[in-house]
Amino acid sequence: MSHEIETALFSSREGAGWTGLGREIPADAARDPAKIAELLGATWKVVAREVFYKASPGTPNERYLSVPGTAVQVRSDNGHVLSVTSETRYHTDNRQPSDMIEAFRDQLNANSLEISHAAVLRGGAIIAVSALLPGEFDFNVQGKSTARDDVKRYVTLSTGYDKKNGTRRVRGNVRVVCANTWAASVSEGEANGTLKTIRASTKLENGTLSDMLANLTADAAKEAAVYSDMANRAMSAVDVSKYFADVLEINIEDLNRVDAAGKPLISTRSRNMLGELVDAYQNAPGARIATGTAWGAFNAATYYATHIKTARDTSNANDGAVLARVASNMAGDSQRLKTRALEILTRQMVAA
Repeated sequence: MSHEIETALFSSREGAGWTGLGREIPADAARDPAKIAELLGATWKVVAREVFYKASPGTPNERYLSVPGTAVQVRSDNGHVLSVTSETRYHTDNRQPSDMIEAFRDQLNANSLEISHAAVLRGGAIIAVSALLPGEFDFNVQGKSTARDDVKRYVTLSTGYDKKNGTRRVRGNVRVVCANTWAASVSEGEANGTLKTIRASTKLENGTLSDMLANLTADAAKEAAVYSDMANRAMSAVDVSKYFADVLEINIEDLNRVDAAGKPLISTRSRNMLGELVDAYQNAPGARIATGTAWGAFNAATYYATHIKTARDTSNANDGAVLARVASNMAGDSQRLKTRALEILTRQMVAA
């Protein structure tokens, strides 16, 4: 079911967003979590089952034995395995898909926000909703340029049913011209603290979700200050090239070198990725406004990760290319690349 287009929804007010994916949430369902869950096909439950292994396979004594202290979390409707966990270290209390959509709706409503997008990803391993923040959260990154680079903000709430994903709040941005989005998971104080997580091994108690949405205004102000600093920080072409290499975790000095056998030290794939980053820096929407600045370099990295980078579906969920890209940007390689891109620039700016 997770590969079907019904696993992504959007409100008529906000549109499909950068993915272009999904179908419209009917106006009368926008505040109805049960209806949203139904439209998403997320009415199933996460249930724990025993784990068994095949003892002495291929012998007359072949049999299945249980694995003590271990459980497998599966979807009740199709038996799809979401995770294998400790029997006592995974909690579904208040964390079932329909429960979470309702809880997310309630917390967003309490902050005068409304669900604008919703999705089921990785075969049900991630349930996510987003809300576009009001206009007062918008900011303009101008720096030394006279042109405007308008950025809107959204908040995403998600919960995971595998061992990699707990319940989290991520704040991101949407550029007016290119619908550029990013998800940063940086430690508190190191950048802007956009990611807050409750582990799946922690019971989801009353108040924890409201705590995750607390301080949105203060956090947004810090984020705007970081971006403003980026817009006013000049970067030479050499600095930008080295930055892109660092983001891709390659040594720029090895770019044109070969080993003893004549094989390039930097793979063709890595060189192609570097070229795509440079192209994004020069030609992506908004590039002309921000060329020569840290803001331009950062936006090239986020644009590349969001729109260009190949996203593989490694979850065996058959989500398809577009949903795999969404998942990668939420909690996969693309998200990690964008996190690294922000962390590198933040360190450089602190050191300067």
